Amino acid sequence: MVRSTSVKAEDFTDLCGIQYEETKLYVMEAIISSKVLKVWMIGKDVEEEVVGSGGPTSPLSSPFFDPFASVNPRSHYLPHWHQPGVYCFVGWRMGDSLPRELLEKWRAQRDAWLAQHPEPWSEATELEYFDSFSRPMDMWLDAGKGSCPFRDPALARVVGDTLEHFNGKHFELVSYVVMPNHIHVLFRPLQEHTVGRIVKSWKSFSAREVNKRLAKTGSL
Repeated sequence: MVRSTSVKAEDFTDLCGIQYEETKLYVMEAIISSKVLKVWMIGKDVEEEVVGSGGPTSPLSSPFFDPFASVNPRSHYLPHWHQPGVYCFVGWRMGDSLPRELLEKWRAQRDAWLAQHPEPWSEATELEYFDSFSRPMDMWLDAGKGSCPFRDPALARVVGDTLEHFNGKHFELVSYVVMPNHIHVLFRPLQEHTVGRIVKSWKSFSAREVNKRLAKTGSL
C-alpha cells in the first residue's frame, strides 16, 4: 500500500510526531536502511534531492543503493547520480518557494564550503554539510513561502494522482507527501524505466494539469 498525505507545513510535526527535517531520514531508515547518502541537485526552477540507502555491493541482489558501485554520473543532467532499479528519495519545489536572494546566498555559501571540503568526507563532515545546508533548506521550505498551490486539496490531489498512475508498472511507489510548496517521493524504478524519465513525466504532467485549473501557463 502506498502511504501518502497532503498537509499544511505547520501541521506536519503533529502528524508524524517528529520534526519534518528528520522525517526524510526516518522514512528511509524505517523502510530501507540506517545508512543514508544524500546529494542536492540544482535544476532550472527546482531544487531536487535524491537519497539512497547503503546496501550490499551487488545491485542484482538488492534493490538498495550501493555506495561501492558506479552511480553513472551525468554532468548537467538530472539526476546526477543514478543506479538502475534501486530505491531513491526525490523532492522538488515550486519555483517561487524561496526568495531568489536567499537561494543565491545559499548557493554561494555552499559552493565556498564545498571548495574547502573536497571529498571523500568523514561522517562528521557529512553531518556538518547537512546542518549547514540541507537542514536550513528544509526549514525554509517548511515555512510555506510563495504561492503554495498545494494548500488547495484539489491541486494536491492532481499531484497524488499523477504519482500513483504508473505505480507497479514503471516504478514501485512506496510513499509520498505533498506539501504546500514542495513534494517528496520515495520510489524504485522498474525494468528499463529511469529516475530521470519518471520524475520528468511526473513534473511535466502535473504542472500542465495544475496550470489548467489555475488558468495560467509557464512553470510552477
